[in-house]
Amino acid sequence: MEMAQIDIVMKSKCLQGTTTYLVYQSTKEYTLPTDLLFTERVSFQIGTSTNNYEILPRWSLLGLDNDNSYWQNISPGKPLKYYIWGNEIGLVPPASASYAGADKLQIHYIVNPSSMTAETSVPFNGQSQLYPYHDIIIWKVC
Repeated sequence: MEMAQIDIVMKSKCLQGTTTYLVYQSTKEYTLPTDLLFTERVSFQIGTSTNNYEILPRWSLLGLDNDNSYWQNISPGKPLKYYIWGNEIGLVPPASASYAGADKLQIHYIVNPSSMTAETSVPFNGQSQLYPYHDIIIWKVC
């Protein structure tokens, strides 16, 4: 049942979350949410007087190396891309003072559902709009 629940979430993307970060000047990496299964969209706030966000493209470490072998030493500025390594997300370049602040980095992601540890556990983190998905778990197990 546990594996069926995760498989359903991975395929349907039915369990979603959003988080924002306080971005610090010159800080390159931030810890990802503990319930993150995978990212859907990463964006950075366009300016201080707007709530609009600009999508950042995801890069691999190898891609960053091939693009610029000194990418880890780029001076702080406006973050233009991101990478994920382990449980951290990195910004390239890191934010300068003018791009630092609350709610600057925004991540939309698919949530890893909580474990169903007891007979009373409700699948899909108990979200009532996902009750119709409960039958799918039964079908997958059978």
